[in-house]
Amino acid sequence: MTGRQLPERLPTLEEVGAMTPGQRIFHFRSLRGYSQADLVGRMRLVAARHRRCGVDRRQISRWENGTHTPDPYSRHLLAEALGVTVTDLGLSPNPYFR
Repeated sequence: MTGRQLPERLPTLEEVGAMTPGQRIFHFRSLRGYSQADLVGRMRLVAARHRRCGVDRRQISRWENGTHTPDPYSRHLLAEALGVTVTDLGLSPNPYFR
């Protein structure tokens, strides 16, 4: 766990737009009430449908802390698991992802 607290109010669109990709991942995960482990489980289900490898909780933590960014394929799995688009996460989509 990153030790971050949930905000008292939802951020405005401008505030979300100013967030880093890691902050956006945390924001959308928290909004849905998912723990990092929950998100890992959802990403593994999405990965299995696309015949891709899943991720682990450390990767989610690194993405949220900004020490790493999701690779081009993980971006799409992450977005699908959170029910948002890759660009909503502040990341560039992979045009070759199927």
